[in-house]
Amino acid sequence: MTSAKYFSRWFREAGRSHLVSVLSWGFLSLYMVMTLVDISADSEYVFFGLGSMELCILCTVLGLAFSGLEFFYLFQVRQQDFYYSLPVKKSTVFFSRYIHGLCQFFTPLLVTQMLLAVYEAVNIRNFTPYAGAYLARSVGAALLVFLIFYHTGILAVVISGKIITAVAALVLFLLYFQVMIQNIFYGYVKEFYLHFYRIPLFDEAGKLLAPFALAKSLMGTGIYDCKEVWEYEPKGSAVLAAFLWAGVFLTLALLVHKERKTEKTGRAFVSAWAERVVEGAVSLLAGMGFGILLLDMTQVKEYGIAAEVLVIGVCGIVGACGGHLLIECLVWTQGSGLWRRKWQMCVVSVCAFAAGCMFLANKTGFDNYIPKREQVAEMAFCINGIDMSQRQFGRAKTEDNSVTEERLLWYSMAEEESIDEGFTWVQGVLNGGDSKVTTATVCYRLKDGSRRYRRYPLNQKALDSFANVYETKEYKKRAYPLIEVKDVKKGQITWSDGIDERMLGMSEREKEALLAAYKEDVAGLKMDDLKTDFPVGCMEIISEVDGIYQEAMIYPFFEKTLKVLEGAGVDADKSLADYKIASMKVQTSTPMSKGYSGGVNVHFYDKENDIAQWSKKLIPDNLAIQPLLCPVKPYVEAEVQVEDEAVGGIVVVDCYEMEGGVE
Repeated sequence: MTSAKYFSRWFREAGRSHLVSVLSWGFLSLYMVMTLVDISADSEYVFFGLGSMELCILCTVLGLAFSGLEFFYLFQVRQQDFYYSLPVKKSTVFFSRYIHGLCQFFTPLLVTQMLLAVYEAVNIRNFTPYAGAYLARSVGAALLVFLIFYHTGILAVVISGKIITAVAALVLFLLYFQVMIQNIFYGYVKEFYLHFYRIPLFDEAGKLLAPFALAKSLMGTGIYDCKEVWEYEPKGSAVLAAFLWAGVFLTLALLVHKERKTEKTGRAFVSAWAERVVEGAVSLLAGMGFGILLLDMTQVKEYGIAAEVLVIGVCGIVGACGGHLLIECLVWTQGSGLWRRKWQMCVVSVCAFAAGCMFLANKTGFDNYIPKREQVAEMAFCINGIDMSQRQFGRAKTEDNSVTEERLLWYSMAEEESIDEGFTWVQGVLNGGDSKVTTATVCYRLKDGSRRYRRYPLNQKALDSFANVYETKEYKKRAYPLIEVKDVKKGQITWSDGIDERMLGMSEREKEALLAAYKEDVAGLKMDDLKTDFPVGCMEIISEVDGIYQEAMIYPFFEKTLKVLEGAGVDADKSLADYKIASMKVQTSTPMSKGYSGGVNVHFYDKENDIAQWSKKLIPDNLAIQPLLCPVKPYVEAEVQVEDEAVGGIVVVDCYEMEGGVE
């Protein structure tokens, strides 16, 4: 009778193990089938291992699910009594469940990945040389992702006596560092530091200490080029972080499991030190979070440093004590008091206050930071509103950092002249006044490989003084890359005035003369010249040899270039007013106060007089490339329908109203 009873318990527990097998083989097999279909349909942008977001998500979900299923017996008193009545050690039971879950994941992963690798190698010949290495890296990365979440889930289960506590602990482990860095640390930085743009140390920590970001880094999910994915190797820092994350969490789980008592099942936490750590971590987060929330809501920085210190101190104490008492209420048991561990509550409150004060104390040092000249290898610049379209300028003003990052990569200067001028300019910016007209983002790449970012507010004087940097040879190479081209004799040249495009039939000698004239015009260009007028058109060159594309804006003061173009039949004086316009729609946007809607007026014009008047005030949007130096009215946009007489159709041209136009 006893044997039958034990067999029934064993069978029910084995059913949970069977569920692990079904989930693993079922989901990975389904993933394999769906990936095979996708590879057959679109082989260039479908990846079965590295580069696959689907596999990354699947490894994450299976890791969390297996940790709960394999160690669910820790929530069942009878099941623990049964296991611990067997003539084996507790650690043997633990590792038997652990290895079972690990094998049930690794075996189907390896089988499905091998089948997918063979299929892709047979169907895509270019993949064959990469197949073996890509397969090995894919399996290794997927296994690391699984282990991160598997071990995290195991620790959450082992320290908890209730399912709801395990879920809460799991959420805390997965999101704690991400919230602390992205919301708390960056919150203080944005609140205190005037010249903040990015802090690479925080960025890297946010990737390595946040499990979801670390998993995506290991799997290379942000890459879409097939060759880059096939050659992708996770960074050493990401691999090391994954091993440390998995190793530390498994070690902690083993330590708690060794001391775990069956009679503590049903309590919130089965370990006193685990309860203390969770309580302290939540209290610290609450204290610092409450501080940054109140600082942001009250704008207390207008009242000086003393007021900021007061808010940080009060919020640190109130928030930390509130978080501490909240956890105490959740874990309260009969006979224990809510005000126990007073010293821990005091220590955490002081830590929350001290952390906020550390950010505040570094304010002056951060904002006035300029590295020593001999430490700098490169400087990169992005001036919002110079050499960018009006739409890019609008995105940059809304803190869309993609525009800034793109320009920092492109406008990176390494020559001595450029760096010297950049240093002189930054020092002038730090000593400048208020009346901000735009912002400048500067990246200092130091000789030790590290980077420092600062974003400076610019007044009109600082903006004008940037001309010394703009007019250096290296900056012009970035802003006008055509001057780096040595030969365009085999290139096809196209002229566009923002409305119409035409290919130019030019001899090799004329192309050489055009390139030489353009280089001379750019060499003599001054930044102040850009304030005088908009470009008259754009010259596009496509090499017939290597397919390289170059684009160059042509200004009215590029006299030598225009002379050669006019000889090739270009009418540089032709503007929107010289085309036959069928109709136009003009939209005027007026900013409205919060809580109000509307503010947009739309007018349609099809009469000749109205069209003639408006056509003289509009500029095609692709020619509005100096929003600060030669601005347009961004709140007045127009869609102009121009008749294309060559094909008998309509060309729609997006335009802005030029500054100085008549309403």
